[in-house]
Amino acid sequence: MVGAFSAALRIARPHVGLLAATYTVLGAYLTGNAWFRQPSAIIRAALVIALIVAFGFIINDYHDSDEDRLSKSYRPIPSGRLSSVTAFKLACMCAALAVLVGASLGLLAAITAIVLVGCSALYSYVLKATLLLGILMVAVLNASTVLYGCIAVDAFSPAASMLAVLALLNAGTQETLYNLEDRAEDAKSNVRTTAVRLGPEATLTLFTAFGLGCAVATLVPWTAHLGSGFYIWAALPCSSLPLLGIVAFVRRRPTQGNLRLAHSILKLVRLSSVVPVLLLR
Repeated sequence: MVGAFSAALRIARPHVGLLAATYTVLGAYLTGNAWFRQPSAIIRAALVIALIVAFGFIINDYHDSDEDRLSKSYRPIPSGRLSSVTAFKLACMCAALAVLVGASLGLLAAITAIVLVGCSALYSYVLKATLLLGILMVAVLNASTVLYGCIAVDAFSPAASMLAVLALLNAGTQETLYNLEDRAEDAKSNVRTTAVRLGPEATLTLFTAFGLGCAVATLVPWTAHLGSGFYIWAALPCSSLPLLGIVAFVRRRPTQGNLRLAHSILKLVRLSSVVPVLLLR
């Protein structure tokens, strides 16, 4: 029982869902003072996003279980710690709960939840093994976490839209790096991701474009005079400079170990980027 519960947690990646939910709260926060008067709606919106993220990870592992037996046998399903049937039921439960909680926020929130669940499944079943479309879908899904917070409070702002753009570029950077890191395993499993189709050099160029684009985009709020004047002093050490450093590090020596390290650091940068975001208001 404990082992199955541990496997269910591992396949759902709740820590990733928590970070995504944080960006939903930030999206609501950046709309202005209205967010403070609707704490229940924001909590429910954050829960919707966390459930959709869990669904996305579970359905992806469920779909890839046969391929994972060849290259990622440590994952819950191929290792036998969680059955395919249980994983599928868990995914359906997360999707249903996400839509139900979304419905409590209104029709638009419910429809958006359904669309996001559909897009998550579409990524795993169709887009992951395509040229660029899989990366773009992951980027869009990440940006949607911010916009869902805006939907929850029925408000919008330039700062929230800026955060959505930053989330999109950051996710594009991370997913491209993940493609590059998993290229050999995906090729072995005959999963033709962007990195498999383009090869390492072209994928490295794509990663560089995303990374530099994200680093530059973090400076836009300062040039556009969005938020606090202290924003730039938080953005430089928490976002811009680390992103530039990661790009330089990977380009200098893109070994498997360095790709894995860069991916871990990039996750931390996404977390630290919350600090300058708080200063956008």
